[in-house]
Amino acid sequence: MRRTILAALAVALLIGATVGLPVGSLLAADDEATEPSARWFVWKIRGEPAGFLHLRTERVKGDADAPIRLVSEIHLVARGEEVGLTMTAHCRDDELRTPTRIETTAKGDSDEVRSFTATVVDGKLVATLSPGPDGIAETIERPDELAERFTTFFGVFDLVERRPFDVDDVLEFDALEASELNYKRGQRLRYAGAEEKEIPPPEGGAATKETLHGFAYEGAGGRKIGELWVDEDHRLRRAVIDGRKEITRSTEEQARAALAAAKESSKR
Repeated sequence: MRRTILAALAVALLIGATVGLPVGSLLAADDEATEPSARWFVWKIRGEPAGFLHLRTERVKGDADAPIRLVSEIHLVARGEEVGLTMTAHCRDDELRTPTRIETTAKGDSDEVRSFTATVVDGKLVATLSPGPDGIAETIERPDELAERFTTFFGVFDLVERRPFDVDDVLEFDALEASELNYKRGQRLRYAGAEEKEIPPPEGGAATKETLHGFAYEGAGGRKIGELWVDEDHRLRRAVIDGRKEITRSTEEQARAALAAAKESSKR
């Protein structure tokens, strides 16, 4: 079952997470979204442009149980093919913005690209995949007992913008890598202090120096997952995951240019 999801989202081989279609397309017609917050990032793999990440946070009226929408849209070039996926997490208004339902819409040329909806039912995650080439839909129940509060991989990028600059601040949580429905326990986000960092421009060229606040993202047993850097206004500016995946805050134009550059590079 897990192999089916991995095949459906080939981009997970590059990022271990998710990818997408136009942001906001998953909101119900009778929902009213307010206070949108959109962030664009250039995504690089081993220093080379691979595509972009677009994050959007919305507060939706009319849904008391899950008033927050976290929308994660990615377009990457994987093995010469553009793969996209939009994940909309319908979240409670708690510290972690715990998802109660996750809708994922995948886009790609392969017949194996599948969309799915995952819902928390009695403390477990139940996912329904869209019909495959054989016309058959699948339902998968993950065995993990979910914590009362947890977040998603991309939820961490939203979460870090709401953390204090306090050396004693350590937040422990569980996280769901939604593309694989892989539930990871014992994650930790720890404030690591302010530091002058060199920030490479999204479009390339000479780096600029800026004082940023760093957060260490750690897995079970203190295993290093990545580093996230925010500015004085708590805006995520840069993140490095697994030492080779980089996101750098950008404009929409720069983000889409990175995808175009990745497409052009894949033709060579």
